[in-house]
Amino acid sequence: LGTVVREAIRDPGMWPATLAFVGLYVLLAGLAFFRRLDLRLRAWGFLMVAYAAGVLATARGGLAGDGRTYFMALPVLALIIAGGGSSLVMTILVLVTQAVFAVLAHVGLLEQWLIYLENPLRLEHWLPNWAAMAMTLTLVTVLLWYFYRFQVRTMKSEHLASVRLTQAHALLEQKVEQRTGQLRARVEELDTLNRIMQIVISTHDLQTALQAVCREMAHLFDARSSGVALLDAGEASLTLVADYSRDPDEHGNV
Repeated sequence: LGTVVREAIRDPGMWPATLAFVGLYVLLAGLAFFRRLDLRLRAWGFLMVAYAAGVLATARGGLAGDGRTYFMALPVLALIIAGGGSSLVMTILVLVTQAVFAVLAHVGLLEQWLIYLENPLRLEHWLPNWAAMAMTLTLVTVLLWYFYRFQVRTMKSEHLASVRLTQAHALLEQKVEQRTGQLRARVEELDTLNRIMQIVISTHDLQTALQAVCREMAHLFDARSSGVALLDAGEASLTLVADYSRDPDEHGNV
């Protein structure tokens, strides 16, 4: 920017282009400063600023200027900050712009803007340059596109593997919890049976033992009440011989 300003001071006719470059730098600084703007909007703003700088550089310098450097870098920058589709768009835009400048140089309209007067202006000079740029940009864009797709596939595969691993871990934890619950329930059942056996062994009174069994069974199955009944010889009726209820008012209602 300092070089452009010094040239404009020496040659006042260059001030319009200099002010245009200053405006582009200010716009670029604004895109860098306003971080709350949408990321894609900022990316495209940066690309268009770089494109405008390339257009100005080509208009001022022709084939001897820095415009081709801007144009060669644009598709690569677009792929990095905006994606593969943006890179393809910038490649086409650059090639069309360079072709337009070749026509302008051939018909003599570019000569009035040039600061390097020894620039070649005939179409046969611009066409090989355009063809070389087209081949280089096409090759670079294709290679970068394939690399971009490879990166995207790799990231998707890693994300999918991470999701599957998370799901497998969650399923494993669920099975462990389920199995732990089953083992805990089994332990409680065995503990209840052990207490019943201890009561039966230590108690010589059958009625007391049956009452204790009813109590333990009610706690084991989390029942409100339980009971023991005997089937008569004719298998026609049941006789309640022991019962237990957590509610004293319901005693005998089993």
